[in-house]
Amino acid sequence: MKRFCLLLALFIVLCAVGAYSQWEQPSGGGGTSSFPASVTLGTYCLSTDIIQVPNAVTGATDCVAGVRANGTGYGDWAVGANTVTAVQSALLTPGSNLILNGDGSGATDWTGATGATPPTSWTVVNAGTFTITASGQQSTNYLSIGYSATNPTITQGFTTISGHVYSLTYYFQKGTSVSGSVYLGTTSGASDLYNSGALIDATWGLHATTFTAQGTTTYISLVNTCTSTGTSGFDSFNLTEISSPLELISPQAASISAVANQLTGNYVFTNTGAAGAVIVTLPAGGVNNYSAEFEVAAGQYLEALASGSDTFKYYQTSGAAGGYVRSNVIGTRWKVTWNGSAWSIHDLVGALNYDQ
Repeated sequence: MKRFCLLLALFIVLCAVGAYSQWEQPSGGGGTSSFPASVTLGTYCLSTDIIQVPNAVTGATDCVAGVRANGTGYGDWAVGANTVTAVQSALLTPGSNLILNGDGSGATDWTGATGATPPTSWTVVNAGTFTITASGQQSTNYLSIGYSATNPTITQGFTTISGHVYSLTYYFQKGTSVSGSVYLGTTSGASDLYNSGALIDATWGLHATTFTAQGTTTYISLVNTCTSTGTSGFDSFNLTEISSPLELISPQAASISAVANQLTGNYVFTNTGAAGAVIVTLPAGGVNNYSAEFEVAAGQYLEALASGSDTFKYYQTSGAAGGYVRSNVIGTRWKVTWNGSAWSIHDLVGALNYDQ
């Protein structure tokens, strides 16, 4: 009778906690990968203006106050020229500038803009007046966009590789307008990859971001935010592919729900400083190529949680609907990518618990 009661009690406990199994990296190191250089955003990175970047000259790490655009661009900061140069020199290997006629080289100048005609290689989204104006930031002139309709906008498409990471730097000054914006998107005039928010620099301000391309063509758009009069200045656009993707480390001491700009492929969730379990809830349904990385930094559970009926899949094995993958072993690292039907686990270093 005692034995029966013990077995019954064990059965009840198992039912209460749910069954789980473990995924492990393949033998022979097949689950390992080389991870790129990283930039650590301050704790609770969506609500801080601090980023850490290596100084290319001294080799030290600088903590830099940046201007974040409404928490939108996940890698967006506006800081001094030396810091951006340090990031590019120490972490990035930029390729050629993909923006045509954006006066980014410093050796050429804007061409083709006059009246309602946009600069060469750009097309009009919303009508405006376009003027090549003296006293540019890095060379002789800059592009001035003025009002002739609400929010005058121009755009340019450029070739990209889906999943590859790109870096953009540029200068802006609001002139006589209220503000301006710069967008990156998957369609003409769209801002689904980057939205600078309202740029209000009274004098030339440097802005920078990184993004992950989602297709073979990406679009950049320049917007003068005005409904009546006013001009804004744009200059020195440099957009290059990063051959060594820049990781953005996001320490989390509490559970959060992941948002789109954290699922671009080079965002790393850690549980640095956590005193208990940290759960990162992924959005329901996913979007193809949504991807994020996880690394256990404290001896507490770091968990990725699927929403609704979504599942995790590792090779041919799937977990439960609305299930989790997690580990509390420091150094365990894995990536998740939405493949159209499930969150695929890959690049696993260590072992993960998952529920069946």
